[in-house]
Amino acid sequence: MVTHQDKCNALRAELYQPPPHLEEEHTPDLKNPQAEDLPFEKITFNEVNKAISSTSSSSAPGYSQMNYQVVKWAWRNEIGCQYIFLLMQKCLKGGYHPKSWRKAIAVALRKLGKADYSNPRAYCLITLLECLGKILKKIVACWLTFLAGKYDLVPANQFGGRSNSSTVDALLMFTNDVQCTWNHKLVTSALTFNIKGYFDFMNHNRLLSELRQKHIPLEYMKWVSSFLSNREAAICVNGK
Repeated sequence: MVTHQDKCNALRAELYQPPPHLEEEHTPDLKNPQAEDLPFEKITFNEVNKAISSTSSSSAPGYSQMNYQVVKWAWRNEIGCQYIFLLMQKCLKGGYHPKSWRKAIAVALRKLGKADYSNPRAYCLITLLECLGKILKKIVACWLTFLAGKYDLVPANQFGGRSNSSTVDALLMFTNDVQCTWNHKLVTSALTFNIKGYFDFMNHNRLLSELRQKHIPLEYMKWVSSFLSNREAAICVNGK
């Protein structure tokens, strides 16, 4: 008989594998600022307000069961908004993501059209995080996107994960290249591939090293490191 614990263990073993070992060791310096580091600016009250206002009150809450509606009620309070704003500022300035915000509920949902649901790969895990933590993450993501665009930190032909670009832009560029070769009586070939579990199995030190080489402000570096460290998830299967 397959128990609930057996199901959770199988999902954990398959979908929460550790990042692969890299031959080259990466040890990013998260203590000493560099002269080339990009400027760091404190987050503003309006940024926090915009991040909170853009959330959906119907989104599922995290471990504490405190949803976005509760956050919005607190934000509308004169004292509550000051507490939330100062909390966000202190977390980012100190490069710290609170441990309680690193706890999650991972809800296992069946993927449609799979022949064998005894295979853990026939499920996807929907991670429910604390709403306050997601608000801070959204603010940091906006800043990183801004820095990437302003200082050309990613190649011009990368369309994912950057502002003012989309799949349509990638298709237009590809179509343009194909038509140019046709105009010169040449033949175009294309290779497409998908990296399985790219974000799930990202090596954290490698990621931090790449950010350091891009001269991302040290405050963001420390926060990202804290965000990625000592995370916990409780797997939920069939509501249990």
